[in-house]
Amino acid sequence: PQRFILPAAIGLGIFLTLFWTYYLSWYVDNRLLHYIFTDIVGAFFGFFLMFSVLFVYPLFFFRGARLVERVAGSFLITFFWSLKEVYRMTEFYSLGESFFFLLFPIQSNIILMSFGFMGLSEMLCRFIAKKYQQVDVKVITPLPITVIIIVLAIVVFTIHDGGVTYFFLYNDLYKLLFM
Repeated sequence: PQRFILPAAIGLGIFLTLFWTYYLSWYVDNRLLHYIFTDIVGAFFGFFLMFSVLFVYPLFFFRGARLVERVAGSFLITFFWSLKEVYRMTEFYSLGESFFFLLFPIQSNIILMSFGFMGLSEMLCRFIAKKYQQVDVKVITPLPITVIIIVLAIVVFTIHDGGVTYFFLYNDLYKLLFM
């Protein structure tokens, strides 16, 4: 439990602090301070959302968490952010459409990249363990490499040609499911 709860609490604590700070910064009355505050906090929030796995995964790894615990714990931040996005979209769309929104390029790439960063983190943690802790472990293994390659392929596909191809596929699937 300690190998999972503490790293998860640290990651979620930072995420929730940044989220609520950003959210509450919209209530600053002074216009200049409002813009400065939202820009700075928003940048930190976005950075942490994108790269949180690179910070949190090693916490799980070096506390002895199993692979399933490392993956689940590292995905918690992305999962809660995804739930927030779905909830935000339910103001305008049905629940099904709101979940479908997660396939939109920005949202899907954030989700996918968290898995890619898990593969990268696994190899970096293994490298550190091998070099500094003298642990006999293979650094490069098929699973992390496969995950990284698949994630990169999908992300490149979604942004290729300005994302036009993916956007039309997204729209066609939306029409098929919801119209």
